[in-house]
Amino acid sequence: MVGCITDNPRLFLSRVDDSYRAGVDYVLGPWCFIGREEKFPTWEHISFQDAFENAVSKSIACDECSRLAASIIKILAVDLNQRHQRDYSFEYWWTLLIRPVLTTTQFLWRRWVTINSFIKKTHNEPLIVVVDPRTLDSEWKFKDTASLIYNGLQNEAFNYFILSLIIKALAPNTWTIVSTKNKLANISELPIPAVPFSTNFVKKYIKQKVGRLPLSDVPGIGGVSTLFFSCFINVLASKNREPERGLALKNFSQNYFPKEFLSLTSQACFSFLPRSFDSDFKINENKAKRYRYKAGRLYVSGAAHIIDENNYKVAHALIRGERVVRCQHGSDYGTMEFAHPESLYEYNNSAFLSWGWREHGKFPGNFIPAASPMLSKVYKRHRKKSRSIILVGTRTWVETPRIDQIPEPSYGIRYRQLKIKFVSSLNSTNKKHLVYRPYLRGKTDLQDEDYFQKYFPNTPILRSDLNTEIMRCSLLVLDHPGTTLNVAMAAEVPLICFWDRAAWVLTATARPYFEALEKANILFEKPEDAAEWINTVSNNLDDWWASNEVKEARKNWTMQFGLAKKTWWFDWLQILSKI
Repeated sequence: MVGCITDNPRLFLSRVDDSYRAGVDYVLGPWCFIGREEKFPTWEHISFQDAFENAVSKSIACDECSRLAASIIKILAVDLNQRHQRDYSFEYWWTLLIRPVLTTTQFLWRRWVTINSFIKKTHNEPLIVVVDPRTLDSEWKFKDTASLIYNGLQNEAFNYFILSLIIKALAPNTWTIVSTKNKLANISELPIPAVPFSTNFVKKYIKQKVGRLPLSDVPGIGGVSTLFFSCFINVLASKNREPERGLALKNFSQNYFPKEFLSLTSQACFSFLPRSFDSDFKINENKAKRYRYKAGRLYVSGAAHIIDENNYKVAHALIRGERVVRCQHGSDYGTMEFAHPESLYEYNNSAFLSWGWREHGKFPGNFIPAASPMLSKVYKRHRKKSRSIILVGTRTWVETPRIDQIPEPSYGIRYRQLKIKFVSSLNSTNKKHLVYRPYLRGKTDLQDEDYFQKYFPNTPILRSDLNTEIMRCSLLVLDHPGTTLNVAMAAEVPLICFWDRAAWVLTATARPYFEALEKANILFEKPEDAAEWINTVSNNLDDWWASNEVKEARKNWTMQFGLAKKTWWFDWLQILSKI
């Protein structure tokens, strides 16, 4: 129904404005209070329903979205071959399109399920919903995949547009739909944040001058070592490449997605197709063609797959017969249950070099344990030089575009509260030595540092280099299973962790190693228990950390998920020669 705003309750799809009436109006999710937490301080007491309430429903959604994305890429591959008068394989287009298509599919399904669940609870309410009137026919041409994700799928205005589209398709007759009278925010080509990846001058210079080497962008391998390994790969015997793994996904279940959603998603993937695959395709293609390829040679890469230039290199390496080997470059690999994006982007090539593990749940792949060059740089480097206890936080992401290992939006609220419970449970001595490291690698949806300091204004904030500080601290505390956990384990930093198991779902293959950490009192479910253990052992911390049970649990975990060696390069020479 289309009408005008009355005194009826209003449903806010995006950020609330000053007209929001607590206790009267509705909000679709916690993202509605991004940037408005100070104005509406009681908002955390609202009960939010997540799109996926349990691991089973989330697992099914991940599987089905993966299959739907594969079917859309098949259609796009035919269309783009005709459009550009090419005859490239499905494998070629998969390499280029899986990141934007899968992310778009997951983005849309998460929002569709969220709205549909909300409608089931409130369909009899006479709600007013103010929507963005634009359609998919509008001009939505993003420059490249990075722009689609950062300027589109992670953009508040774009999120409001998509939610409006779905509301207009699903709203019951009891609701009144009103087009906004506010000026619509443009979805402009803003600067893309740099990928959080450090490199040195030599490495940058080589990349600029050479453009492409048989080994590149591997975290921890510097410029000189990159040249050395590239020369070594060049003298290895060429071998035939096996077919890519994981590309033959079975069709999505016909009864899972509504027909309206399938139509929306198919149209959206065409409408949002970046220019890098459309009008700028030949530019990118010609640039990739200029590089030298050699059939049967290895191409070892840890390059970010959000960058289209990297994916064009891989796609052309594949069609020229090179054997692509991907490398682990962070956490989640080998441990998290819903790592479908990693699986579809990186596990389907000739091999994947892991930080120790040989299995990642149900995901197929040729997984080869290889000591991490990055972790090997900090191997057993911890030397206690201060009494500081460093608590490290992570991003509170409540407007996530994907369906993956990131916890559901409502957990962002609970996540902050768990942190407060932890610090509140520390004794006065340990509180005195505590410093807090907020998330500093990008934007965070909910307040982090400000929220923490409302409760603990006297706790220092750590802004200097994290790795340097944890190598000299007394104790590191983690409230999430991120890459800092892998780094700390490799460096043998005394460590206590706590997080909600239901929020961070582990694979069956990884679970025993984390359970061993629990038995050794390294990992806790409740923050109060973690704090109490610190209070108990803080006077004998070194003895506890060096105890046999703790050492055994650490050793076994590190061999699986934080493999590091001083002679990592020797292992790599052997591994690369055998692939």
